[in-house]
Amino acid sequence: MKIMSLLWTKSFLFLLSIPCLCSSQPLPPPLRFSAFLDHSNMIFLRWDHDAEEMMTFELRVHTTGWVAFGFSPHGELPGSDIVVGGVFPNGSIYFSSYQFPNEAAISIGTPMDPQYIRLEIHYSNFDLIPGLNDNSGIRLYYTPDLRPNDMGVLQTGVFTFPVHFIPPGADTYKSYGLCKSSQFNEMNGTPVPDLKVFGFLLHTHLAGRGLKVVQYRNGEQVRIICEDNKYDFSLQETRDLKEVITIKVGDEILVECNFQTLDRTEITFGGPSTLNEMCLAFLFYYPRNNISSCMGYPDIQQIAYALGQEASDAMEGMIAMNYVEWNNETIKNAEKAAKEADQIVMIKTIDELQKNESGIIRDITISESGLCHDISGHLGVRGSQVTANLQGAAAVISQALSTAEILPLPLLLLTQLAFTWLLTSSQCRI
Repeated sequence: MKIMSLLWTKSFLFLLSIPCLCSSQPLPPPLRFSAFLDHSNMIFLRWDHDAEEMMTFELRVHTTGWVAFGFSPHGELPGSDIVVGGVFPNGSIYFSSYQFPNEAAISIGTPMDPQYIRLEIHYSNFDLIPGLNDNSGIRLYYTPDLRPNDMGVLQTGVFTFPVHFIPPGADTYKSYGLCKSSQFNEMNGTPVPDLKVFGFLLHTHLAGRGLKVVQYRNGEQVRIICEDNKYDFSLQETRDLKEVITIKVGDEILVECNFQTLDRTEITFGGPSTLNEMCLAFLFYYPRNNISSCMGYPDIQQIAYALGQEASDAMEGMIAMNYVEWNNETIKNAEKAAKEADQIVMIKTIDELQKNESGIIRDITISESGLCHDISGHLGVRGSQVTANLQGAAAVISQALSTAEILPLPLLLLTQLAFTWLLTSSQCRI
């Protein structure tokens, strides 16, 4: 076993440990072991372990970009387990890691698998800063040593176009997208095994402030699968669930997105542009089936009628939204009407077969025991596959700031986001 460190961020310190991020914790005991990892004494590592074989690491690096730290059986990047952290120019911090579970991986080479791969990167330069260059990319590794299951990605949320809209001037506005899985067996062609969901990616654009993904069975709420109440468009990544959860055929999945448009004077419609909006949740699961997406949208005609507008079809309903005089009252009326309207649920397979059904939006129950449930500060770091058994919480402390200040843990890794889009683009279209 070799420890591997990759370099580049302003000098900073990070600790890997397992405190609950939403409660005060005593300072950790001093770490007993230490070593410089390079001949120039620029990379200083301290570590220790306890009676339960939990290992804690402290890494100090003098550098000018991001820092990656991980384990490798041979001291090289392929096959290593890595966490990555850095400091943005504005002082905000990201810290991130992700790996698939031992039970599943992405399949290639079969008729069900992608026949080609396309990397698509969206750029936004609203300040028109000149001279920007980008060398983003991804590196793929594959192995003939197969894991027990092929993994799949299920796209859920609000069907983006043409009926998703958010009123202007809203301090808060919720959209809902429903997935009903009762027809999964028929569309799959064979019975669909239980979906073992282990990870997720939440996605809105600039107006998004929070997302929830909720599971129902037989009309009753089972759990909030995941949520992020401090969503940031610039800090997106695939994250682990705290434990693998099971979705059965017949269950319903509801995605709730909370938007804020106080800075906008025109209605925001769903679409691919950064200034448009989306409300999506990608669920990573195994074993894979043929269903690629299951998304819902409200009957826009019902919303138009509730707002005093006339509409003979969905297109007229969307046009009618432009004639509404938006204020706090009409915003709340629109939100209420969208939640109470019939939901049209669209289910698609990987070969583009489609079937629609209808459903309703159920209430979401927030458990008081979920005080630590907000995963906006939870890092998707699965227990390491190596003996060291790293576990998934982290505190990042910038040396440029006061060491007494407790910092938030926003998350970003561009290559992970690109990798997630790579996965989903082979199964569905956004």
